[in-house]
Amino acid sequence: MKDFVVGVVSMVGNSDDEKIRGIVSKFLVCKPEELIHTTRIDRTTIQSSVLIHRMFAELENEGFSFENRNDISVFGDFFDEDKSSNNLPKEEIIKKESIGIDIIDIENMPEVEDFRSDTFYKQNFTDYEISYSLRQNNPLQSFAGRFAVKEAIVKADNKFKHYNFNDIEITNDNLGKPIFEDFNISISYSGNKAVAVALRRSSLTSLDSSLYLKDELIHLKNINNFLLILIIIMLVGCFYFFL
Repeated sequence: MKDFVVGVVSMVGNSDDEKIRGIVSKFLVCKPEELIHTTRIDRTTIQSSVLIHRMFAELENEGFSFENRNDISVFGDFFDEDKSSNNLPKEEIIKKESIGIDIIDIENMPEVEDFRSDTFYKQNFTDYEISYSLRQNNPLQSFAGRFAVKEAIVKADNKFKHYNFNDIEITNDNLGKPIFEDFNISISYSGNKAVAVALRRSSLTSLDSSLYLKDELIHLKNINNFLLILIIIMLVGCFYFFL
């Protein structure tokens, strides 16, 4: 397999260029020769994020493997030696809550014979997620919901923009509720659509909660002390009253 790393092209020839152009142009719905260095490779030119991920899966099937696929934004990034995959922006500490929302057409999810070995599903879902979705009545719907919530997580916290989707694992509790650390997430379905919402909890939420609880306990302790003193005074008063 020819390994292509974003910004570090290990090997490319005319035939490789033609293969990449053929695959990318199919998803951009244009002619291969129309692709230039600055042609956008994102939601402005490809109607669905699912289709973008399907494009990378097809590229890998043809022997072109890319690290940090989310860093490719224009066609020239496939071959640009000056674009370093290691120069990623530093992660920012989000102190405020933020929200991301995404909607997916379930019909864009590819139907395959073996989900566990298919490149698209291996690139975008963990073994746990594939197993979980295959146990559902409508596996494609389940996959679409998980894909949508991962997109929503990226929108809520841009640090996940540089994560491959199979590095973002959505688990489930005993009741089937989706879970992702530091997020409140929800997935819903309507017709042929999967809708997901991801709320990034503030990094200060747990600290604020503990401080609030501490203040409440101190307040309750003060009330109890006051009531105890009041009861003692009443008992002493009753004692002297009956003497």
